[in-house]
Amino acid sequence: MKKVVLAITLFISFLGYSCKDQLDRLLTFRINNESTCTIPGANLVNPVFNNIVPTPSITSNSSQTFENEGTNANLVKNIVLEKLKLTITSPSDADFRFIESIKIYIKADGLPKVLIASKISIPTNIGKELELDPTQEKLDEYIKKSNYTLENEVVTRSAPWPEMELKINTTFKVTADPL
Repeated sequence: MKKVVLAITLFISFLGYSCKDQLDRLLTFRINNESTCTIPGANLVNPVFNNIVPTPSITSNSSQTFENEGTNANLVKNIVLEKLKLTITSPSDADFRFIESIKIYIKADGLPKVLIASKISIPTNIGKELELDPTQEKLDEYIKKSNYTLENEVVTRSAPWPEMELKINTTFKVTADPL
């Protein structure tokens, strides 16, 4: 009899965890954003910039995405950065070898600046694409805002480099509450 009760208990526990995993998958979706910015050039006379590359304010499309996913901002329980990739789009022969390390922060009106991704000890053969390592910082309040800004800290290793156009792609993983 004890074996039957134990088997039933284990089956119910497994079923409960399996349903929770299925429910989490149904309530999880992604928000993808793309923006562009310009990195000022540097030469031997002006070898470094102020280590901050200005990025434009990003208009969040989160409200529309929430609606498309059948939820709303009040039901969102967790948003984390899943991916942040920088791509040099111009000039065609430029690469990221001049960057030694980079940290990206998010900020929005009324909220503190928070580190969301970084890359330390970037190799000199990195090429035109640089994927950063995301933190697991909870970003709900930032992404729910209508606008947010990405700010960075860059440590450079060399000059010269030309002015460059960058594309910034972010993917945020969103989990909503069912009720």
